Amino acid sequence: MAVYFQLLSRQGIEKVGLLKFLNLIVMAKINLHLRDYLHSKIMNDSIELDASFQNDSEIDLTDFLEMASRDVNFDEMDQDIHRFASNPSVRAVLEKGVDLQNYGSKIQANLEAAEVDSINDYLNQTELVKKLHKELSTCDQELEDMENLLKEFKGSLGQVATDINNLKLQSNDISIKLNNRKKFEEYLGEFTKHISITQNFVNKICYGPVGQSYVKLLKELSEKLQFIHRKDIRKSKAVTEAAVPLDKLRIAAANNVRKWIISKVNELRDAYSRDENSIFGEQGRDTPDKLSIQNSMIRCRFLFKFLIENAPDVQQTTRNYYVDVVSRIYLDSFRNETRKITSQMAQISISPETIVPMPPQRTGYFNVLSVKKPVRQSTLFFSLGERLNLLKDILAPPQIFTFDSYPVEALLRSLYQALIDSVTSEVTFSSEFFLDDNIATDIFASTTNELELFLDRLLYKITDPICIVLLLRFAVAHKAEMERRRIFKIDQHLINVQRKLIERFRVIIQMNHQALESADPKMFLENPATAHHANSMTKRFSEFSLSLSKLLPNNETGQNSGSNNVTEIVTPEMHTISAAVIDLLERTSKEFKTPELTDVFLINNYYLIFYTLQSINNCPVFELFQQKLSDCTVHFVDLEIQLNFPKLVDVVRKAFAKLETREDPLFINFSENELKNIAIDFKENHTKRMMQISESQVFKFGDFHNGKMILQLIAKRLVLYWVKFDQLCHYLIKGSPAWFGNLISTQQLALNIKPMTDSFYSGSK
Repeated sequence: MAVYFQLLSRQGIEKVGLLKFLNLIVMAKINLHLRDYLHSKIMNDSIELDASFQNDSEIDLTDFLEMASRDVNFDEMDQDIHRFASNPSVRAVLEKGVDLQNYGSKIQANLEAAEVDSINDYLNQTELVKKLHKELSTCDQELEDMENLLKEFKGSLGQVATDINNLKLQSNDISIKLNNRKKFEEYLGEFTKHISITQNFVNKICYGPVGQSYVKLLKELSEKLQFIHRKDIRKSKAVTEAAVPLDKLRIAAANNVRKWIISKVNELRDAYSRDENSIFGEQGRDTPDKLSIQNSMIRCRFLFKFLIENAPDVQQTTRNYYVDVVSRIYLDSFRNETRKITSQMAQISISPETIVPMPPQRTGYFNVLSVKKPVRQSTLFFSLGERLNLLKDILAPPQIFTFDSYPVEALLRSLYQALIDSVTSEVTFSSEFFLDDNIATDIFASTTNELELFLDRLLYKITDPICIVLLLRFAVAHKAEMERRRIFKIDQHLINVQRKLIERFRVIIQMNHQALESADPKMFLENPATAHHANSMTKRFSEFSLSLSKLLPNNETGQNSGSNNVTEIVTPEMHTISAAVIDLLERTSKEFKTPELTDVFLINNYYLIFYTLQSINNCPVFELFQQKLSDCTVHFVDLEIQLNFPKLVDVVRKAFAKLETREDPLFINFSENELKNIAIDFKENHTKRMMQISESQVFKFGDFHNGKMILQLIAKRLVLYWVKFDQLCHYLIKGSPAWFGNLISTQQLALNIKPMTDSFYSGSK
């Protein structure tokens, strides 16, 4: 019923609102009296509703009464009219023209019918409500019983949780006890395993063959020995009892290993004895017997490790035996090889030769009759020749030599290649088997000492500087190769070898320098017809410089810093010898009677050096001799023109400070007659004199190409002198006297001379 009254009250509100809206419209159109009538009507309806609902509901209609009795505010009328007029329902009512009085009565009747239906419906549901009430009561009882049951179950669950916690604690205790028992059993099993010794194990250790199967036994024995020395158990009674037999087994095993290693070392010694060339030759260290023995030892490398860990005294004895035997093998092998080198090397490198040839000697019966021996012209001593090919194969395998004679450089290269290969082989083997690559240092100590003594004896005999520098290149390359291999066991020996070679090279250079300084210039003037040509000393020096330049490392080849040190050592010595050669040539040139031959001698010798060295790149002294040749050539050209055209040269030199410029003459105190005579003489005789100069060039210069080049320079210089003379004549003499016809043109002079210079080479040839 309360719901019904609430709905009715809402409908009443809607009714009051609608009537209020209609009241406002009618009041606006008719008069204010209609408003009072509608107001009293609404008030009466509200009182009746309040009386009918008072017993069944607590709804307060005071607010609705106040709303209905409230005076109309005409200021808000316009807004209310527009707001209500926009409502679709109101708009529909106004459009149809509904009678408001009948419409309100109809609504009232509908409300009363709805009220009656609601009351009847409520009364019809009474039995259902009772049944529902009974069911709710039953449900409440069942829920109460269930609540009690859940409380009992909750109490049981608490007890179960307590029991589970107790079981968990008991399980943890049992797990700890089980783990402790397992660890104890494991420890006890390990303990028993390591201290127990079977008779079969003892027999195999003491009497079994040493080999790969023996390695497994030694590993087991090593584990037992390490176990009984643990600090936590070594004082136990069981370990003390087991230590004695284990120590006996250790001694027996160490002796067996020592015997096995000694037997293998003896096999190595026998293998070297069977093949004397096992270290040298193309196979070198890779002989099958040696590889087989070393591989069998490496497969059993644990044997020596066992000695290191359990028998240091036996290990040291065995190590020393290997070092002594193998050291003796290498010492004997390299000593025999040095003896072969001494007997097989070519003797040219130890000839008493210098850049200055041997001076003439007089021989005869009791010095009564004497014959001069000619100065040796050969340059073979300083020629690099086929030895240059050795630079391409420095690190090639050692070569097998027959009983023929060989260059000492080839023999020594092969010797030291065998040395570094042997050291590499021993370091590799020692690192794997002995676990100590320093053994190689002890093995090769005596061998390197022997080699240094041998080098001291050999280098003292060698007088060839080319040979020394070539050996120095080998030593640098071998040291660099050992650095690349990361092996430094003979590093000090290789440094000593380089030092010895450098010292010997400087001694040889000093010998040659002294020979140049003390040389008698007259020894090159024995044959007056050829004395002005390039002499044997110049030829030797040219070959000396060419060979040394070829041995210098080229920057383009990417040589290491060690090779660059060779350049730093050789270059200053080459400049020292070059200065001495220049000094000797200048001293010799002064022995000639004429300045012309002096220049010719220097040009011939400098040209030979220049021509020889121009074929090699980066020669340290090439530019020096190129400049000396240029200076002598310029001086000779001026001298030759002055000798053949003296008056022309004197006048031009007095008039002009520089011939190459077009400046006016500085000195003009010349008579016209003097200039005229020079012009006439030059016109009549210049062709004949140039022909004489051309013919003399053939006898003056040993190289036709050089002679032709100098003749062309003379021709160009003569043309320049004539151009300056022509300039002087036109500058001093005003007008064009008749004798100017003797001033031949520059073009004509060039045409007159050109056939001589062009035909010089072909005609001479």
